[in-house]
Amino acid sequence: MALDRRAVLAGEIVALAATDASRRLGEAILALVGPGVLSFAELTALRRRIAGSAAIRSLAEQALVDFGCSPEHCRFDPPRLRAVAGGGHRDPAAVPAYAAHRDSWFANPRAQVNLWFPLDGVSAETTCVVHPAYFARPVRNSSAAFDLDSFEAAGGFGAGSSAPAHHPTVLEPFDRSSALPLLGALGEAIAFAGAQLHETLGHDSRRTRLSFEIRIIDERDAPPPNVDDACRGSTLPGYLRIRC
Repeated sequence: MALDRRAVLAGEIVALAATDASRRLGEAILALVGPGVLSFAELTALRRRIAGSAAIRSLAEQALVDFGCSPEHCRFDPPRLRAVAGGGHRDPAAVPAYAAHRDSWFANPRAQVNLWFPLDGVSAETTCVVHPAYFARPVRNSSAAFDLDSFEAAGGFGAGSSAPAHHPTVLEPFDRSSALPLLGALGEAIAFAGAQLHETLGHDSRRTRLSFEIRIIDERDAPPPNVDDACRGSTLPGYLRIRC
């Protein structure tokens, strides 16, 4: 099944069947993770290793082409590993990682499509959830305080609890009744717009939830309406071209 970006950018959440390349990509990332719970420093180092791996980039590019992405028009962010340990949500320093947000609040392109891939330990209780009822519905948030240059100067996501940079989030109670958990098997992907409101679930499972995502942007796509984003900057210059 080819990725229907137009449907995703209109608010649909779409499941994509595994391909040989997407399955091998998941296996390659899992092999790098290994057993045990990762510390923040280990996870940060592993993310950098994945982002800099030529073999993983090649598999990611082939998977994207298999999903229907155009090498001529598509750009992508390297695979981003997510490791959510049981009880991690109780650590005050980890609070920003669990906050409900839109990726567009972090200066990601508003026409961005997220491809979310499960790896291990994924269940309805441990996964990430999307709140599609808020795709076209504004929610009060702190994105106006986010400036990408300042965030990156402070160390970005790799700075951990030492980072004074602002992480935008929701500032009011909101209705979670439309929450859709992201689930699947190794190699499968769930596509949703980066402008969707979503959050990571805290859990107390003995297994660490492992997943990764690839963010893509096609220069031909029109973004969905901006309902509540007031951040500054753009991550687009850092996205890569598909070389296949």
